[in-house]
Amino acid sequence: MAVAGAGPALAAVLLVPDCATDVEEGLEHLLEVWQAARVVEVWPQWRDGRQPTPGQATHAVFHSSTHDAFLPAEELESDA
Repeated sequence: MAVAGAGPALAAVLLVPDCATDVEEGLEHLLEVWQAARVVEVWPQWRDGRQPTPGQATHAVFHSSTHDAFLPAEELESDA
């Protein structure tokens, strides 16, 4: 599956109801679209309204999927 704007380090799979049990080998995390959207929505709320770059948004979504928590604002301050 191709992902718009995805680099070689990013992989995504869209599961539809008839194949929801089939997961690609090597993919370790399941994150629903609404969860990723929520992470990107919260990012600027925790950073005085600044919008994330695509890299910052990707990092925040990955952090959320691996830590079950939003990315703390201070973790990306050097990227601001």
